[in-house]
Amino acid sequence: MKQNEHEFFLKMLYESIHITENKPSQDALLSTDEMKKYHEGWGRAGDEVLVAEENGELIGAVWYRQFTNENQGYGFVGPDVPEIGMAVKSEQRGLGVGRKLLEEVISHAMIQGYESLSLSVDPHNHQAIKLYKDFGFEKVGTVGTSITMQVFLTEADQRIRNLQRTGSAFQSKTTIDQQSRRNQLIIGGVTLLSGILLLIGSWIASAIYAASLDSWDTRSGKFFTAMQETSIFPLILSAILLFTGITFILREFNYSIIKGDTSRD
Repeated sequence: MKQNEHEFFLKMLYESIHITENKPSQDALLSTDEMKKYHEGWGRAGDEVLVAEENGELIGAVWYRQFTNENQGYGFVGPDVPEIGMAVKSEQRGLGVGRKLLEEVISHAMIQGYESLSLSVDPHNHQAIKLYKDFGFEKVGTVGTSITMQVFLTEADQRIRNLQRTGSAFQSKTTIDQQSRRNQLIIGGVTLLSGILLLIGSWIASAIYAASLDSWDTRSGKFFTAMQETSIFPLILSAILLFTGITFILREFNYSIIKGDTSRD
């Protein structure tokens, strides 16, 4: 965080407080004794803020501050364990910004020599709790209506590495699957086009041959007589190509619809 971004930090601190109904204004809430301890005199030793930025716009922040036995935060575990807080702008939630912020603050705290981090979270904030558990945070107590969670940074770092490896493997598999589906669509399109061209060619050949016929089966007509004599096998082959091409394309089309429905769920 830059010096001129302190107001954004205060806004994110306000956003991090999970109150679903009748939430006081930012000024009213942050001026209470319970909340002043989290921002008053910011910049003292041990205070750290990292911000997320996209296209020059600040979209989220994560921070930590150390407290003492005499002046404890809601997520206090010990004077040598910084307590973190985090928030992301509402329109940017669900896009992985919070996860990235957690990765960065854990790395930052490890570089500074800390062994552990703690936090306080509302028990009804299920999405946040799930995210914290992904990084190895575990419940160690309760203060008022809030849960206190703690993580040891070596474990969190290992989990981050595992998640990154899993994500890379999933991304590689997804890329391979996408390329395979593109190839199948190309094969289906080429096969379908080949069938159409062969069918048209058979009709043209039959029409040319029919023009030279002196006698034909009156029940079938001149054109179909010529087709039976010259184009049976090309017609069978074109039917096979058409069926195969349409099958490939429809299969990929149905897969895309099913995947789209699953993603929305």
